[in-house]
Amino acid sequence: MGVVLFWSLSEWAELATIIGSLLAVAGAVTLYIEIRRKRISDGRKTLMFQDFLRHLFVNTAIVEIVRQRVNESGGFDKVYPEEGVLERMKFLPDDFAISRFRTSDKYFDEMHDMELLMRNYCVSLDVANKHLMSQEISTKVKIDDLNDVDNRAKSLMVDIYKMSEYLKLKNIKPLHELISDKYSSLLDPLKPAAGVNNFSDAVINKARSKNLNPKFFDAEQLELLYNKYLVLRKDVDGYVRVIGF
Repeated sequence: MGVVLFWSLSEWAELATIIGSLLAVAGAVTLYIEIRRKRISDGRKTLMFQDFLRHLFVNTAIVEIVRQRVNESGGFDKVYPEEGVLERMKFLPDDFAISRFRTSDKYFDEMHDMELLMRNYCVSLDVANKHLMSQEISTKVKIDDLNDVDNRAKSLMVDIYKMSEYLKLKNIKPLHELISDKYSSLLDPLKPAAGVNNFSDAVINKARSKNLNPKFFDAEQLELLYNKYLVLRKDVDGYVRVIGF
């Protein structure tokens, strides 16, 4: 009997089926490992979003402090923001990648929009910083720049909470709790700054326009914390510098 050198067509077909099945399993395992590697837990998403919210709250207060100190010092012809003040308000590049939270195509558009809003906020900070450091730019433009930065920060706070609803992050805290947890000194008895009531109204109006759950923004608590933060930080050196051109 001669030696069989080749398999029959049916045997080759069976081998191909087995190899195909093994490749499919290997591909599924590889995909699962990749998804697990990239997936971020709901707890980490919550912590990240809460950090963004605290960051933006402080940024709005610093913008208000810069406004007040500029007005008290005689206007933009006399002072300008200290170098680095606005630059430190920017998000890190990795912060923009909100779409990495996505495990399906659901809410992709909303996540992409939020990434663009965060990027545009950083662009507005760059523009404001450039204008505020120049004597060639009019006072009106500089005021508009600060207002733009302020409005974008408040809008982003609302958008972050809205995104937390999309992602079903049930443990994210209301803004006033985040701030009081981070800055416990604000809970001490302290007379609030007078004449500043533009924070909570602006944020709450934006939240209402997007049908956001009102639990995230307590107007009375936020206004109190915001004004206290201004009192504590207003006289700290490093926000503005007297022009010495």
